[in-house]
Amino acid sequence: KFKEWKQLVENQTGRTVKKLTMDNGLEFCNQEFKQLCIESGIARHLTVAETPQQNGLVERMNKTLMDK
Repeated sequence: KFKEWKQLVENQTGRTVKKLTMDNGLEFCNQEFKQLCIESGIARHLTVAETPQQNGLVERMNKTLMDK
């Protein structure tokens, strides 16, 4: 799914994904995802656990999507 999202974002914006800021969710903390980021040249920045303030924009968007 990440590959599909990445392709969609890059096609729509004409830009390349270079950095991801994410929480320590299991979907982001596995060897397969880490390897995918390395191969794609994407820098990963993990936020500190239990601090949604560091990921505020994403947390707000997630809430908006869940409310719909």
